[in-house]
Amino acid sequence: KSHRGPLAALLFFIGTLLPVLGFFNVYPFIYSYVADHFAYLASLAVIIPVAVVAAKRPYVSPLVVALLLVLSWREARAYRDVETLYTETLRRNPTSWISHNNLGDYLIDKPGRLDEAIGHFQAALHLKPDSANAHNNLGSAYSRLGRVPDAIGEFQKALTIRPDFPLALNNLGSALLKVPGRSAEAVQDLQKAVSLQPDFADAHNNLGAALARFPGRMPDAIAQYQLALELEPDSAEAHNNLAGALAGAGRPQEAIDHLRTAVRLKPESADAHDNLGIAMRQAGQKEEAISQFGAAVQYRPSSVQFRLNLGNALLDVPGRVPEAVAQFRAAVQIQPDAFNPHFLLGLALLRIPGHTDEALAEIQTALKIRPDPDAQRIIDQIRRIK
Repeated sequence: KSHRGPLAALLFFIGTLLPVLGFFNVYPFIYSYVADHFAYLASLAVIIPVAVVAAKRPYVSPLVVALLLVLSWREARAYRDVETLYTETLRRNPTSWISHNNLGDYLIDKPGRLDEAIGHFQAALHLKPDSANAHNNLGSAYSRLGRVPDAIGEFQKALTIRPDFPLALNNLGSALLKVPGRSAEAVQDLQKAVSLQPDFADAHNNLGAALARFPGRMPDAIAQYQLALELEPDSAEAHNNLAGALAGAGRPQEAIDHLRTAVRLKPESADAHDNLGIAMRQAGQKEEAISQFGAAVQYRPSSVQFRLNLGNALLDVPGRVPEAVAQFRAAVQIQPDAFNPHFLLGLALLRIPGHTDEALAEIQTALKIRPDPDAQRIIDQIRRIK
């Protein structure tokens, strides 16, 4: 009888670990063939006998509790957050390709850590070249860096491995839209994506953007945007895109409604604010247009077009010409070799008494950048007056 306890503990320990010793295929093995937490249940075969001994010898109990606390504290640190978990997994098993992939997928959305994400995706593919997910994720990272040809190559590799991969088809279609002359290919990939996964809101949205580029397909584009919003009503991008299509179809008030929703859902979207400003200006709502263009400039101060739009809106309101001039000057500083900033600055300066010479110089600079009959005509008129 005295040997039953240790024997029972041994059998329990072996029995609880046996299923995960490699004889059976269990899900966590896709991460690593070593998984420490499998030993948690089996450790009861050690803890219980020790606890029995400690109960008979009171001075041992505090030591056992302290030891377990320390061990638990040390192990718990590995589960502090997602990044720590995958980093610790890779420290213990550097060949875990899926941990590289998942860590990269986590880091890709973290500001300033895109290069780290790319490194992990590349490491995953070095370990498992036939991972469609890793190719797709690497393509997404390249796309965010503006490396569109590299992104397209990775999406195509993913689809070679897994042709029915809706996410890769959507990403490939979106990337192809950035390449002149490849919109028809984008439509094909995006149509396949929504046929494979009809509830894929982002693919419907991108398909709408692709169809909108073809003459006569605007109704189809609008239908795709509406489908995207039915599936994902809080998609600021889909509201913004649908608004653009509605405005092009002569439905300005509906466009304004969707743009208001877009800026409410995503206040930091500079494009949505700019588009709402354009719609408001077209509707004659001058002050609100200025407010929206101002928000666009606030969120993306380096955008020349946003500053030009704001400057033009300010010119619509009496007494705000100096503010418009300030926006055009800022645009010139950002892009000194562009025609429009110099030309519009010159036109605005003509409205301020005593600035004719400066206005003439700006318009002449614009003409040196690009010949333009309107600019030449204005210069001729100024010279005749002088």
